[in-house]
Amino acid sequence: MKSIQMIPAALAALSMGWALLPTAEAANGTDKKSGGDETPFVGTADAAPPGLTFIKAGKVTIGTDAKTVQDLIDESESRKGALRLLDGETPRKKGVKVSEFLMGTYEVTNEQFAAFVKATNRRPPEHWFGDAIVEARTAFLEKEGREARAAKAEGRNYKRKEWTEMVKNKWIEDNWEAASWSIPEGTDRCAVVFVNYRDAVEYADWAGLRLPTEQEWIYAARGDKDIVFSWGDEWSTNGRAHTSELNADKQRVVGSFPEGASAFGIHDLGGGVWEWTSSPYLAYDRFKPNQYKLKVPGKRKSEKVRRESKFNGSERVLKGGSRENSALAARIDFRQGGTRTETASALGFRVASSGVPGRDFAEALWRTVARPSVARKDDSTLDFDSVLGLDRWTKASLEGKRPEGYEVITGYESIVFAPRGNLDIKPGGEMSRTSRVWPVTFGILSTPIPLATPALEPGTYFVLYRSKGKFLADPNAAEEADKKKDKDDEGKDKKDEEEEGPGEMTPEQRMLESINTNENLLIFVDAVSGEYVGSLTTKQLEDKQIGKIETGITLEQKKEWVGETAATKVQEVQDWLTFKARVPLSAKRAIPLTFEIQTALGALGTGWRRQ
Repeated sequence: MKSIQMIPAALAALSMGWALLPTAEAANGTDKKSGGDETPFVGTADAAPPGLTFIKAGKVTIGTDAKTVQDLIDESESRKGALRLLDGETPRKKGVKVSEFLMGTYEVTNEQFAAFVKATNRRPPEHWFGDAIVEARTAFLEKEGREARAAKAEGRNYKRKEWTEMVKNKWIEDNWEAASWSIPEGTDRCAVVFVNYRDAVEYADWAGLRLPTEQEWIYAARGDKDIVFSWGDEWSTNGRAHTSELNADKQRVVGSFPEGASAFGIHDLGGGVWEWTSSPYLAYDRFKPNQYKLKVPGKRKSEKVRRESKFNGSERVLKGGSRENSALAARIDFRQGGTRTETASALGFRVASSGVPGRDFAEALWRTVARPSVARKDDSTLDFDSVLGLDRWTKASLEGKRPEGYEVITGYESIVFAPRGNLDIKPGGEMSRTSRVWPVTFGILSTPIPLATPALEPGTYFVLYRSKGKFLADPNAAEEADKKKDKDDEGKDKKDEEEEGPGEMTPEQRMLESINTNENLLIFVDAVSGEYVGSLTTKQLEDKQIGKIETGITLEQKKEWVGETAATKVQEVQDWLTFKARVPLSAKRAIPLTFEIQTALGALGTGWRRQ
């Protein structure tokens, strides 16, 4: 496989949300309140991610045994070169539990990826530049020709540069924003290729989805049956998979081999293009290199050999094989590692989903926005099993024939609260003292729409808790501050210090001046800038058994009088969302946390999916 250096893509869109309108299907599927009004919500089952298929929970067999590997080698001499990879499929393990999830019915196609490229203004795959690269190559070679002729006329030696893969990649990196591009003709519904791991992850993040794990990929292909290929044990080049046995290099549109679909209805899991998974390329549990017998050319006897598999945790597992590989790679158990910057003409991906509204998006926010944020002042992590979210998708209206269940996502948005997962401060005196030294992180809130209460613009925010009362000094922090001050003061003249003035306030100092210390507060801090943006009063905290804590998101539509004078006042319906969350303290106990947010007038709309 060949590689291409990828430039960073902006992920700010994750923190800012997406201003979208719900699909017509989502709007028409809303539930009815007792009064007959439409609510903004649709049921989870009625609003599954577009283009994904539900996979029920179950158990799956993972891996291959050494005898099967030996049989594969004995069947064909050509497979000796793959021994290292084949041994990396061992050992075999039965009964591996897999939770329910959703899987992309088809691989992500060019037209699906193009919607992402257009929405985020990121770099397209290299083969979309087509004519632009041809023109760039022609201009490059003409320039080298002129240089060579000029050098010859002047009696100088000049070695012409060649248009190499490296030169081409550098040109793309420097010129892609201004260059014209288009999907190669006739390939709209072919799997997108020349995408590296980051490309795949960022598409999934943008779409509110994720990549499948290797274990999920295998289960989607095999289910609870111990089969070799996604359709069964017998290999057939007739209508099953696009591998090298077909002697056809041209890509086929997704879903071209319906007889090769798995029992769950997932297509193209063998052949076509390799698929990225999110799993590191590591050995299976209890792996040890096996010894195999290989025939020695010109001799009757076989030799016993071991081939140490080259596992690498920084690589990611690739599955499925491609049109450039034989049926050996189309086996469910075949696996190999791919460097995360790697791209190739037969390397693509498909997406998956946890199925929980907002959960996959919350994980993306944590990875790209919250964890690296300057506003994260402690070692907080998030409890993704306790995420509360609303989400919805927009999708394109497609013309022409498409496979059943095929959709093009054009946008995604989610209102989500993800509680902290490693809180070890108990409510009461300990929480009060700790939070008055500095507010304690309780989670993150992200909204793609403006809020009226608290007054928040679309974005991602840390949610901090502070008990009422005056601020307490942190002895350790005070000691460190004194040491720093003593060091800074060395060699300074008192007069110079007075002339320096107080200086600009930090975001932390601005927050301390803004909050009300006479109330228990939930404080909202922008995860990008670190600035304080608002607060809500909250009740005194307590902890309860996790099973006794009610969780969920509810909507209340309140009528309020708006206007400056009695003559101009009118009643408006305001949408208030109540989050009933839990912040885990241990496996058995958690802090119930309830808070309300008011969306800006008319901003909520319809078509939201919730638990």
